[in-house]
Amino acid sequence: MSTCHTSKPARRHETLHRACKYYAPSRFPRFQTTAHSATLPHLPRSPPMSTVSEVQQQANVDETQGAVAQATVANGGDLMPFSGHTRGILAIAYSPNGTLLATGSLDSTVRIWDANSGRQVDDAIHGHTQRVNSVSYSPDGTSVVSGSSDGTVRVWNAKDLTNTPAEIIEHTEGQLWHSVKFSPDGQLIAGGGSNGKLKVWYAREKTVKYEYKGNIKAFIWAVAWAPGTSRLATGCNDGKVRIYDPENPDVAVLLIEGHRGAINSVKYSPDGKLLASGSDDRTIRLWDAQTGTPVKSPFRGHKNWVTSVRWAPEGTRIVSGSADKTVRVWDVSRGQAIFKGALYGHDSGIWSVSYCPDGKSFASANSSNTPRVQVWDARTGDASLPLLSDTEHSALRKSPEAKYASGIISSEPGEMKAGASVTAIVWLPDGERFASVEEESLVRIWSAQTGRQIREITTQHEIISALSFSADGTKLAATSDDHTLLIFDMEKMQSLTRHLTGQHEAVYAVKLTPDGSRVYSGGKDKAVRVWDTRTGSVKHVLKAHTDAVCALSLAKDGS
Repeated sequence: MSTCHTSKPARRHETLHRACKYYAPSRFPRFQTTAHSATLPHLPRSPPMSTVSEVQQQANVDETQGAVAQATVANGGDLMPFSGHTRGILAIAYSPNGTLLATGSLDSTVRIWDANSGRQVDDAIHGHTQRVNSVSYSPDGTSVVSGSSDGTVRVWNAKDLTNTPAEIIEHTEGQLWHSVKFSPDGQLIAGGGSNGKLKVWYAREKTVKYEYKGNIKAFIWAVAWAPGTSRLATGCNDGKVRIYDPENPDVAVLLIEGHRGAINSVKYSPDGKLLASGSDDRTIRLWDAQTGTPVKSPFRGHKNWVTSVRWAPEGTRIVSGSADKTVRVWDVSRGQAIFKGALYGHDSGIWSVSYCPDGKSFASANSSNTPRVQVWDARTGDASLPLLSDTEHSALRKSPEAKYASGIISSEPGEMKAGASVTAIVWLPDGERFASVEEESLVRIWSAQTGRQIREITTQHEIISALSFSADGTKLAATSDDHTLLIFDMEKMQSLTRHLTGQHEAVYAVKLTPDGSRVYSGGKDKAVRVWDTRTGSVKHVLKAHTDAVCALSLAKDGS
């Protein structure tokens, strides 16, 4: 069983956003809607080792209404990663072994994700009171440092994120820490931010080693350590790159000028010989790290600010993210974008990119209030795994045999032939049919092969909040907002209504045992209840969660 900490299931008049937005047209059936329709954009094939190995789909989507969408999946995994940030993502960083991703957000939390499956690891990390602008792993992967607009820099135990409080190594009222980074040897932490503030702390002692006293009024947007040395580069809103040496911390040893806009990101090449910078002037520039002289012409292609740049581990490529909503990968030797130019996968400006240490993938994150983390195959430029936020999806499921996947795409509620605002999708065990729930009290059963509606179940109750089929597909359990448990006989199409005695708050999840004799429910009151489907009486109440229960899973034997 798992809990949901930030979201509530979709309710009347709430908008559901683009859960299947990026799938390509294919030969599979359309789920017709009223009004004019639009074919969904392309999601390229992802690599064999990724969670979603092959996805192709076609769906007709009313641009102002909702639709049921269907896809085929080959060698696919679970297509609905756990819910995540509730506001835009400002920072993203891979762990040293490439298995985890850390993200920082406008919602003031830090979250850790499994980079392969997209599942959130442990609970959201709370502590900051304002936006988290930067996150960075220590080289050994044991710590995560975060910088925030609340004036604090915090270091977290990466092995025990939720139970071990962060160590606050800096707290300056009114200071915005926009970029924090561990040094290559893990001994130091650098932080830069507003008012030209630049500090370095001892990572173990959590004390200040030195503070740069130079009279710099510019806002420091980015900091980067040079490999193998203690030199530190900063990118500022005055369009200049400054490089400092701890032996003489009060004066920049190198001042690099050339950009015509604020510098949002700086990053040394793996061998330390080159320094890349991305700017509001829409360009990426390379500099000789020792002399500060330009290397090659500026990399041009982005149509808006370049917000983040990162080197591939082998040093031959650079990935960049931009406010133009695209990611680009550049061949350093030629100064040109590869993969036919821009990579599309975000519906708002990208704030941060990160390269996996093994060089096989990179990730991007956008900063809107519909946050998305997208993982890309570094060899092909294909999107391999989208980590959807709470506001981007309500339901996305693969069939039991992994032949199909179904999801929802919705904007505003309204009349549709194939369903208005769809709030849930559940597959039947045979993998050939699935049920969709509309926001009132309508359940539709669909054929996955033909895309045609098989039957329709209309109830007299409030909004259906959760569905579950028995293992043999003969029973369907549904819970509604009026605290009613509905059991449907799928063969006779008869229903048995049971009132959930003692259930006084919204139910978000329901699960039938394989034999259909019991049903588990979880919801807003943080408890899991076990019900007898014949009598409607509660058998057990399980209390351990600290927040709403949004999902349930049972062992195959129902235990």
